[in-house]
Amino acid sequence: MPGFGWLHRPSITLALLAISTFNGQISTVKAQGTAFTYQGQLNSNGSSANGVYDLQFTLFDAAQNGNQIGAALISSAVTVNNGAFATTLDFGPGVFAGPSRWLAIGARSRGGGTFTALTPVQQITPAPYAIFAETSGNVGPSSVTAAQLNTASAPASGQVLSCNGSSLVWANPAGGSASGWSLTGNSGTIPGVDFLGTTDYEPLELWVDGSRAFRLEPANGQPNVVGGSGTTVSPGAAGATIGGGTANTISPDAAGTASNPTIGGGTHNMVYGDYATVPGGLGNVATGYCSFAAGHLANASQQGAFVWADSQPDSFFSGGNDSFSIRAQGGVQLDPSTSLFFGSQTRQMLNLYGTAYGIGVQNETLFFRSDGNYANSGDFSWFRGGSFDGDQNQPGSGGQEMMRLDHNGNLSVASLPITRCHFTNDVATAHLGPMAQDFYAAFNVGSDEKHIAVVDEGGVALAAIQGLNEKLEQKEARIQQQGAEIQELKQSVADLKKMVQMLAERR
Repeated sequence: MPGFGWLHRPSITLALLAISTFNGQISTVKAQGTAFTYQGQLNSNGSSANGVYDLQFTLFDAAQNGNQIGAALISSAVTVNNGAFATTLDFGPGVFAGPSRWLAIGARSRGGGTFTALTPVQQITPAPYAIFAETSGNVGPSSVTAAQLNTASAPASGQVLSCNGSSLVWANPAGGSASGWSLTGNSGTIPGVDFLGTTDYEPLELWVDGSRAFRLEPANGQPNVVGGSGTTVSPGAAGATIGGGTANTISPDAAGTASNPTIGGGTHNMVYGDYATVPGGLGNVATGYCSFAAGHLANASQQGAFVWADSQPDSFFSGGNDSFSIRAQGGVQLDPSTSLFFGSQTRQMLNLYGTAYGIGVQNETLFFRSDGNYANSGDFSWFRGGSFDGDQNQPGSGGQEMMRLDHNGNLSVASLPITRCHFTNDVATAHLGPMAQDFYAAFNVGSDEKHIAVVDEGGVALAAIQGLNEKLEQKEARIQQQGAEIQELKQSVADLKKMVQMLAERR
């Protein structure tokens, strides 16, 4: 049998990670078993051995005359190259529990007879004792006592576990050696020094019932405040606020900015762009600069647009930049005490085309206001049918002017009913004219609704003639204007024809 000499380098290939929580139990996460790798150097007759050998490993609790720990292990057919070898040993659980251990090794040629003992026995160095971390040293695997935490007693209500530099201690969070926030409140806090939050560029979140309820996000000095469930502020937004609700979204606009936008709450609301606002509601969208959308399916897509939509199922869009749009199929009501002017009288005025024109109520009496600085600008006309085309005192296509009150206070009638009639005391004589009731209802002149005075009828006729003459003058002016426009268009067409001809000749 050759004489063997050896040198060993034991090592552990895996480490054990133990995590403990101080709630009366120890939670242990095991990263390995009990096996470890043993490396050594084998010499044969004074030279480094080469070949295949069988190795025997026996564990003892003392260097001499010790007790054997567990069964001996045999590693068969171990390849030795220039004396170096490595093999895996596993003596099972509970072997490396703290006391020292020694390893006796024997060697023989592969498949040979008895093992030749190698001397001296080798003490196991600390590497295998990493297994001992499974039970966190002398701390039990299921509980941690106050003594093991180097504390005299269990914590008082409201105390937190803190490190005083050498050991773990229980302390009050508002003072002493601990720094924290108490469940029963804090006192003596200093603004700018004591705070709850982060000091790096990371968000701070508050959770309730396993779900995120509130999030504070850094945004280059303009933090975003994001409340609610499933709500989102996309990158690029700064100073954004979502007060709460569900599935609300703030994102940058097409230019890539979203400065100080706001969603108060509600659900499925969206804001894109700078200073846009949705106070709440359902399915509202504000995309214009300084726009506002509220209610149900309101869409403020223009700059400065204000849109409020009722509960109808269709989207309602803004009418343009700086517009005020309301969809209220149940009607719009003003508080009777609303006052536009100082004084004891109550006024409600709906302005049309600026403050110079309007219709309103004063002391339960309908009244009008219009600009009288220009000829005919103060007229009011009552139309039946038609569609507005922008022309003064014109009902538009398919319409009929029924009555007009001009800027001088004169009333004219465009369609006063004219009938063939007779007097009750002279049934044989036919007459043509308005009925007394219609005449009185239209002009409110005369002694009663049963008589028509000659002077009143003549005055109305003169007013009608004046009105007709005014219309003719307006139409004549319009015809002249249209004639000039037509002539201008003809000249433009002629010039265009010349240009086309010149281009054709150049080809």
